[in-house]
Amino acid sequence: MIAQFISIPADQVREIHDLILETEIGLAGEHAGYLEGALNRVQTAQYYEGVDDLFELAAHCTRKRRDHP
Repeated sequence: MIAQFISIPADQVREIHDLILETEIGLAGEHAGYLEGALNRVQTAQYYEGVDDLFELAAHCTRKRRDHP
């Protein structure tokens, strides 16, 4: 069982993304709802599947690559 959930709010992810774009190449903006969907997959993996490995959670977050253009 997971001792503590790993969670990050969508707004904080957007802030981190914008900070990275200040120094790196990438696309600004997002498709509505896709970020929240990816973050919900992580929460679902933690709660229902008992996933507690950070790298495995990242895999759940990026599992549906078509969600991000």
